[in-house]
Amino acid sequence: MARKGQVSIQDVIENDEDFENYIIAHANQLICMEVYSEFCGPCLATGNAIRKGKMEIGMDLIAMAKAAADNISALSRFKDKSEPVFLFIVKGKLTRAMFGANGIELCRIIEEELAHMQKEIATGVERPKQEITHLLPEEAKKIEVELKLEEEHRETVERLRVLTLAARKKRVNERMARHVRRMNFIMFWPHCHQAHYDLYEKWDMINIQVGAKETFQLTEEGAKEALYMSDIDPNEACLHALLNGEALVVMFRMYDTDNRDFVKLLRHALYVEIPEPKEDVPPEKQVPPIPAYERYATISKSAREVRRERYEARMQKLREEKEDAERLASEQARLAREAEEERQREEKQRQEEERMARIQAGLPAEPEPVGDEEEMEGEEKEETEATEEYS
Repeated sequence: MARKGQVSIQDVIENDEDFENYIIAHANQLICMEVYSEFCGPCLATGNAIRKGKMEIGMDLIAMAKAAADNISALSRFKDKSEPVFLFIVKGKLTRAMFGANGIELCRIIEEELAHMQKEIATGVERPKQEITHLLPEEAKKIEVELKLEEEHRETVERLRVLTLAARKKRVNERMARHVRRMNFIMFWPHCHQAHYDLYEKWDMINIQVGAKETFQLTEEGAKEALYMSDIDPNEACLHALLNGEALVVMFRMYDTDNRDFVKLLRHALYVEIPEPKEDVPPEKQVPPIPAYERYATISKSAREVRRERYEARMQKLREEKEDAERLASEQARLAREAEEERQREEKQRQEEERMARIQAGLPAEPEPVGDEEEMEGEEKEETEATEEYS
């Protein structure tokens, strides 16, 4: 409320009832309503613009008000925001909104809205309006921009978190690596467990021993951690193959007096070294002359190959459905044919039984044609009646 002797420029709206009554009472005026949150209060920077809009520009044609969004349900979407919002309402409908504390822009919009209102009165053609609870195009655009900025901020924070975590992991791993120089491990994927047993002889040849082994069912997050700073790109196909069963992890140890580079040693044994043929082994049982990794590695199918396989699977299903339909039709035709043959056989058997019964009874094997005799008797009767009439 304004102090005694001071003119009140803005009416104060405190609750839903005041809001509805104010909209009804000023239905024939342009309402410029400042919406704010209680934690920050109304905007002080636009005080002069509000006074100018009421006293110089709009006068009796405009009603200035301020409302706290915390207590009014129709304005709840503006709650908990520090940026002031000015809503322009005509006949209970929302026409425009201005965001921010720009006094010059506020006065310009007041002039434009008053001109639109006068034009509606003069022409009788109303401009498009919408409910106060609905979003205006400028509101939707502003929300879209805010969401985009929030998404960019989240991506920046996530990128910084990943880089920080990567730097921390690298630092910890480098420190730990100095104390486990004679220990290393190999992770065999679910479809390659046999490779560990096939390579037992190689471990003896390079003079290392198995310290421990264990199987694990990895999760997607665990798989990415296991492949951290490795040569493998954990794409979708890679993760699918790795999570499709239990992975076998084997830890190897070098002797305390062995000073070879364990990483280089294993890399050479798995990726470079080609096994030599054995003289006492038949050719069909010889190990292929390729590195061990290439013997067990699998290559993910391309998108074209996957699409081709799906197409062939669909066509195969259609062919099977067609064959099933043809087989069903053929079976139904066979059953119908057999039923007809059975009916004819039973009819023939019945006729044969009747024939034998007539023979046993001393009657002719074939019944005499009754229809012809009755027809002849009928003709004789008609001739007799005709003769009697003439006589």
